Amino acid sequence: MKKTFSLILSLALLMSSFSAITVHAADASSYFKEEEAFFFSFENKSDLDEPDMQFDNGSDGTFQTAGAATYFTPGANGSAGAVAVHTEVKEGNQGIQNSGVNNIKLIPGKDYEISMNIKLLSAYNYAVCPNVNFFIMTQNTKTYSNAACTEGESSTGSYYSVFKVKGDSVFTKNSDGTISDEWSTLKATFTVPTQFSSNRFVKAGELSNFQIFARFGSSEHSIDTASDFTSEFYATREDVTVRVTNGKPEIRKNVWIEYALDDICLLPAAYTSESVDPEPEPEPRELAFWDQDFESGKLGTGEDGLLYEAMSYTPEFTDDTPEELPDSTKALKAVYKDSADGLLDLKIKTGDNSKKLWYNRTYKVSFWAKTSQAVVDYAKNTGKSMHFIQERTSEQRLERRKDKWPNMELKVEYDTNWKYYEIYYRETLNESLSRSSENDGWTTIFDFRFKLPGNRSDSPATDADGDKTYTYKTLAGESVTEKAKNFEIYLDDFKVEPTNIVYNGDMAIAEAADSTIPFLHYDGRTKNNGQDYYLAGSDTFSPAVLGDGTITADNTFAEVSGIANENVLKLTEADDKMHQEVEIDNKKKYTVSFWAKADDGAAVGKNLLPVMDRSIIGDMRDDTTIEITPKDNSAKVSINDPANPDYNLGMGYGNTTGETGDVPFMLFSGPMGNSHSSTTLNLTAAGEKIVKDDYFTRLKSDPATAWNYEYYNGESWVSTNNQDEFSSNLALTEGWKEYTFDYECNYEGDHYRMPEFSIDTAEAVNFSLANISIVEQESGEEPVTPPPADTPSEFKASNVSATSSKESLTTSDSINVSWDFEMESGKDTQEADGKSFIKIYANDGANRYFVAAARADAAGRADIKATQDLFGKNLEFEVIPVDKNGNCGHSATALFSGKITLAMTSDLAIDLNKTSVNWSVNVTAAETGAASAYIAQYDANNKLVKIDLEPISYTDGEKTFGSNINVLDSAVKVKLMVWSDTFTPLASVKTVELMPVNKDPFAGDDQINVVFLGDSLYAGAGAGSEENKWVTKVSKWFEQTYATDNVKVTCTNKGVGGTTTDYSLVRVIRDVVNLNPDVVFFSHTINDGSRDTRRNMESVVRTLMEMDNPPYIIFTRSTNQALVESNGYGNQVADFYNLPLIDDLEAYKAVLAETGKPASDFFSDGTHPNAAGYQIIVDEVIRCIESGRYYHRPVVRSDKLMENSGTIAEVNFISATDSSVVKLNGNWSTGSNYVHSTTVGDTMTINFTGDIFAFEYGLHNDAGNIEVRVDGNLVKTFDVHYNGQTGYQRVCKDNSALFDLGYGEHTVELKMVPGPNSSGGNIQNRFFTIMTGSWVQE
Repeated sequence: MKKTFSLILSLALLMSSFSAITVHAADASSYFKEEEAFFFSFENKSDLDEPDMQFDNGSDGTFQTAGAATYFTPGANGSAGAVAVHTEVKEGNQGIQNSGVNNIKLIPGKDYEISMNIKLLSAYNYAVCPNVNFFIMTQNTKTYSNAACTEGESSTGSYYSVFKVKGDSVFTKNSDGTISDEWSTLKATFTVPTQFSSNRFVKAGELSNFQIFARFGSSEHSIDTASDFTSEFYATREDVTVRVTNGKPEIRKNVWIEYALDDICLLPAAYTSESVDPEPEPEPRELAFWDQDFESGKLGTGEDGLLYEAMSYTPEFTDDTPEELPDSTKALKAVYKDSADGLLDLKIKTGDNSKKLWYNRTYKVSFWAKTSQAVVDYAKNTGKSMHFIQERTSEQRLERRKDKWPNMELKVEYDTNWKYYEIYYRETLNESLSRSSENDGWTTIFDFRFKLPGNRSDSPATDADGDKTYTYKTLAGESVTEKAKNFEIYLDDFKVEPTNIVYNGDMAIAEAADSTIPFLHYDGRTKNNGQDYYLAGSDTFSPAVLGDGTITADNTFAEVSGIANENVLKLTEADDKMHQEVEIDNKKKYTVSFWAKADDGAAVGKNLLPVMDRSIIGDMRDDTTIEITPKDNSAKVSINDPANPDYNLGMGYGNTTGETGDVPFMLFSGPMGNSHSSTTLNLTAAGEKIVKDDYFTRLKSDPATAWNYEYYNGESWVSTNNQDEFSSNLALTEGWKEYTFDYECNYEGDHYRMPEFSIDTAEAVNFSLANISIVEQESGEEPVTPPPADTPSEFKASNVSATSSKESLTTSDSINVSWDFEMESGKDTQEADGKSFIKIYANDGANRYFVAAARADAAGRADIKATQDLFGKNLEFEVIPVDKNGNCGHSATALFSGKITLAMTSDLAIDLNKTSVNWSVNVTAAETGAASAYIAQYDANNKLVKIDLEPISYTDGEKTFGSNINVLDSAVKVKLMVWSDTFTPLASVKTVELMPVNKDPFAGDDQINVVFLGDSLYAGAGAGSEENKWVTKVSKWFEQTYATDNVKVTCTNKGVGGTTTDYSLVRVIRDVVNLNPDVVFFSHTINDGSRDTRRNMESVVRTLMEMDNPPYIIFTRSTNQALVESNGYGNQVADFYNLPLIDDLEAYKAVLAETGKPASDFFSDGTHPNAAGYQIIVDEVIRCIESGRYYHRPVVRSDKLMENSGTIAEVNFISATDSSVVKLNGNWSTGSNYVHSTTVGDTMTINFTGDIFAFEYGLHNDAGNIEVRVDGNLVKTFDVHYNGQTGYQRVCKDNSALFDLGYGEHTVELKMVPGPNSSGGNIQNRFFTIMTGSWVQE
């Protein structure tokens, strides 16, 4: 009987697929990532090992929070775990995260929803709720240099776009005002953009590859924002140099943050197609900023939120409306009653700063009006007509430079017929608070005023009819008597609309004659009552509003841009710069854009400098005590007198020093006279107080937390108080080029100042600007769109059910989830087969947390396998339907009434000794029972060669079973199966595969060549001596093992520090193929970062495969001090070609566990091992190759892992000093093996035939940027500087290698341009070798 049973069992085990007994239900995974979606629940610690999940990669694993670790337990809502991050400002590091989810396929232009739970582990250090800044970054994505995506195609470079989620919308505060450390939920939608940093574009609607990661804080480029943290914490931090700019170190505080993330999910947002609505709802009337159409038949609060009131008349409403307004049924009619000064007003009142007409913004005021003949005659006879008056009389007003009642007169002509009026209106204030920093709640009154006869001066009387009359004098001295009621004014469709933040940025008004609309400008000067009024055709203000330069016609701009603007602003070397005061508010996001071009050859390559300037320069004051007398001659006030705390203001408010420099913005409270000077220390009335300027205080603090200037360097905005630091890589080009970037100021104090915006150049040159624009982004205060649950959708899931054939389930069972796909009325779509998402939650009524996710098996159905992750939980299933177009609809949920009462998970791994396997089965049970584990070994013919049976007996609770099993030399595959006594599978089949044992890998060879192709770990960085390097020791092992009198062993180390797999690919012919290798060790390289470099590694393998005698190839993968490995893309290449891979992580873990020592004892720095660390690598490598299972050649395949991989045909290495090939133009110097540039504008030109171009350059702290042009087209600009490096370490990285030029003749030009650390025109750029080559043409 036993013999029969064994035979049956053996036959069953021999089956290649256990179709009769394998469960077909889908495994719900805690790590789920597919096109357009990912779900990470972190219910398993192994989720952190997934190569594309790298949220923890920016963490150094050292936590300040007690009990915290990278795998943080418990997770949100009591879940198993989460991923935790510690990031810190260090030498050369801003403390920012650059990793998240790699290789996620998204569609530009499409909306997605992202959600996660976040716990601020270091909440006690925060003074504010930190923003969450999501980066969407291209990753091996095709990008283009123009919006049409027809020019400058490139798949290299990482370009980003950022969307912010405000911290206050995610995190909460405790009752005492401190930041809560409880779990918070973030949920937001975003649109994948088509435009990214550096003006790179991707095609809308085309599935593309991206990376997504998150950074925390007010700034997305550094966590060191002082106002983000408590003063107590910030005071404990030390200065570190994070980078050097223009030769000057950028000093930051070594602040740190810690947080945990759980339940990270992304999927397409719920989809709505407005075009298919059969009967769309009527759109509400789109309101202007101010908008009063009088259709309500009353004054009072209008639809625009403003309060409208009448003065000197009782408002009437008439159906006499302009014919040009067919939808208008009512107009305002004002019949004059009387007034002391002859004032008839429509008063517009608001206490809401967001609705006020603000400084440094141009508004278009428009309305329809007509008047009675009496009004027409009065205006002609007296010269008095219409006025605008901004009444700002409140004692709450901080800024007091403008008059309380600025009275601005308009020279308009009245008409007895309806007439349309337009007027541009602007108040300029050179230094101004913004809407958000001025006190709110006090009322501003805008008087829309008509001047008429008044009681004081125009002889009021009563005529025989009992009507009030006025007798006024004309300009000619004649007397005219008119009834008051004959003065009638009609108004309709009154609107005020803001223009672009940069006024006349389109240069439409080049000279006074171009103006077609009157312009009213008020700046508070004493002459002309502080105002200028320009009639249409005589506006001299608008042509000069952009500062220096001359607006002139240039039709080349319209031809290139497609924008119907014929005017541009030309600036010469003699001009200063374009500049204009602009209304930019705090913590709002704007898009800045403009076009520019060089006007001569000398300007080409010179860099543009966009600047936001908030400086206030005046006569500096110290902190001594002084006395001042208010303008109303009330009692003197003592400033900076310790006995008078109301006026003890400190530096900037005492006696003048005789020097010019930064001064405070003079702000006030209490009673006020009419107006002040912004920089003069004065008071206007008794009881008025000076308010200390917080911006000035922060400006002068050490370190500064407010800034005079922000300049855009081509990648981000940089804050500084030193104009000498301005630099950028926004190089002028020969033709028109558009520049677009975001701007946001996140000042955390009071008294934020609005800036002057300017565009200058680093050197005086001749250049042109066009179409200058600043636009507030639509999101306003909310940085992201609402979650999709708040929006309608074309379809949804409904009638969801979750059922099973029994209430108590084991891991051999499954749960059936079904649903209906329900469309909205009038829609036409279908559910995609097997594409809908299933999210699974644990829900005990009090807590609900995400556990796992899966795809549907078919439309309307999913069979979910009962797994360990689901054991013992009350399960809830959420169905997110996906239609045939890849759009998501609204979800629906259902609870499952049963429970999983027996769960088994199994694991099978090759032992560290490489000759045995370790198996384990974890049982979690709510019952008693038995099972069996079968460990079966198979040879290369899939024949069973050995089987071990291990009994498993379990009771209520959790227990792990396992042991070590020796593997036969003949075995190449081992399987672990867990079955019940009735042969029901209770756990997934686990399989490990081994290479066949090759006991004589070099049979018959008299020469054995071993080549090591890798990076600084191959080169032995940190080893201390040559004999401590792992390559040296492994080379000696090869020599000792295989060298004889008849066999010569030659080992060649081609490890080069800084190597990426791009450089390995360029070098593979010279450094490997030409050495005729028998064995090649090939590194993933630690320098690839998170980039997907499978194309590079596969191409190396395919090139080696084309050798007459292909070598054995052994991949290696390394770890660092934080036990974080280099990216896992090489694993995929090794698996695809059935190649062995040596991974040192488990070896490190074993040594750390055995010795009890910290990882730092085995590393010379965070990346490179020391001698003891290299010994761990040596031991692991020798264990592997001694097993005989690591000598293997790649399998020959007709397909590829990566479509664009290939075989290198040739690569020519040309010294940069070879003047017969390399043409230098400019101020170059030549060394023994290099050429060197110190001057911006220098160029290097190479002509060649092929499709591969690369070059070796030297890393240096003061290196500039390099522009790479191929056949006249700019394909990339990259930064080659390296903080602290002065030795010109030669490297070739992804930024200096082009693999997709297309075979043919090419001209490549390398141009030196300023970089972040270059000072003026001085750079330190060094080049060693130029590589040109070609692929084998397929």
